[in-house]
Amino acid sequence: MVTGIDLVKTQIFVAAGFKLDSKEIKIYGQESLHLKIQKTTLNPIMAR
Repeated sequence: MVTGIDLVKTQIFVAAGFKLDSKEIKIYGQESLHLKIQKTTLNPIMAR
């Protein structure tokens, strides 16, 4: 947890409708918040 934010817990709360600055999530000052998410996939047919 490099950011100090539990991203899995945060995703669950956001999916439940909580705002990022809620007391459950505690991410304040969103003006300077930047998230970079990279998703990669592997084609199992090409992996052989």
